[in-house]
Amino acid sequence: MTAVAGLTAGSGPAQATSLEALLLTGGSIAPPMAPDALTTGLAAASRAYADSRFAELTRGLPSLLSGLHIARDQAAGRQREALAGHLARAYVLASSVSTKLGDDAIAWVLADRALTASREPATGW
Repeated sequence: MTAVAGLTAGSGPAQATSLEALLLTGGSIAPPMAPDALTTGLAAASRAYADSRFAELTRGLPSLLSGLHIARDQAAGRQREALAGHLARAYVLASSVSTKLGDDAIAWVLADRALTASREPATGW
């Protein structure tokens, strides 16, 4: 998630493309990352949201979401549960930034993914 911290803000069509990229994450665009790096990345994403760096956040979140999917899918037990919680939090951030940027349809889908990720440890899927 160091990419989130190093990007500059922008707007326009690239921003819309970035929002759409949030929907396409699922383990295919990021190399595996250590759980500590993912936790650090999530904290950086949270700071970017709090600082209203939304364009930066939309560019960095797809790789974070992808990395969290990969890490969660490869983990077991309590580590898997923790990573599922991080994944849910990342989807909440993605949903929130989509709402801030005026794309409620994408925000709803991302909110549903946050709910699904938060339920994953309880259901075991």
